[in-house]
Amino acid sequence: MQMRKVIKFFIIIGILIIATPVLAVQLNLESDIETVNVGQKFWLNLMLAPEGETINAIKATVNYPQDKLTLININDGGSIISSWIEVPDIKNNQTTFAGIIPGGFSGVLNPFHSEIMPGKVISLEFLVNKGGEIKIDLNNLQVLLHDGVGTSVDTRVMAFEIIPTEKIISSSPKKEVEDLEAPEPFTFQIIKDESIFENQYVLIFNTQDKDSGIDHYEVQEGNLDFKIAKSPYLLENQYLNGKIIVKAIDRAGNERISRVGPPRQDNLLERYWKFFIVLLIIIMLISIFFLKRSIKNNEN
Repeated sequence: MQMRKVIKFFIIIGILIIATPVLAVQLNLESDIETVNVGQKFWLNLMLAPEGETINAIKATVNYPQDKLTLININDGGSIISSWIEVPDIKNNQTTFAGIIPGGFSGVLNPFHSEIMPGKVISLEFLVNKGGEIKIDLNNLQVLLHDGVGTSVDTRVMAFEIIPTEKIISSSPKKEVEDLEAPEPFTFQIIKDESIFENQYVLIFNTQDKDSGIDHYEVQEGNLDFKIAKSPYLLENQYLNGKIIVKAIDRAGNERISRVGPPRQDNLLERYWKFFIVLLIIIMLISIFFLKRSIKNNEN
């Protein structure tokens, strides 16, 4: 009896050893720097390794010691996220972002090898304020699968850790790549949904800029001035009878414009149908009155 238990124990151990491990989706905070000094800046890339899964959406907050670092820039150029629900932006010295990947993301194919590479989510630029151990991590993380129901998937985060030197070493600043290209062409949608702005018409728009990243969007309705806007944007003209222009501006000042004529031509009958009905009834009554009067005069 004792021997059977021992055999079962070793069988279970053997199965666990030879079983293929299930790899969790991984988010890595990576940088090409090995050392950094107080007063210097450095870039950090957030990379997604799907590990055989197909990812549909990501949401997270970047966590870092705010007394030692200042987040000074965010670049979403070349991101695998094509539709931002919450655009990565610096608020109160931190950033929270949320975005979706229509069609899902399963990794970047390497043209020279069969290896599947991670994809970039965003890039973050920090300024080092003082020395001491620094750890940059993610909070409030949620990663969803592209399985039709948005199943949450276990995700491992590889934080970035570094200890800056207290001594400030002057070095010539790294020459940044000049961005001469406009953001990518895009179109926008006009939708109405009960869950958004009480079922009023809104604009949905998004594009990418591979170099410096999108700085902001501007919307113009009819002959009104351009207004800085975020998607979804509540339209002032709910009749949709004026032109609409959406402008995407990257951090280098390059612009890309998407425009459409009046989505709905001004239909007087649709806007004033009650008035037309009343007018038609009045005309009919007047016609009947004069017709009866004419008949009566002929009889006399």
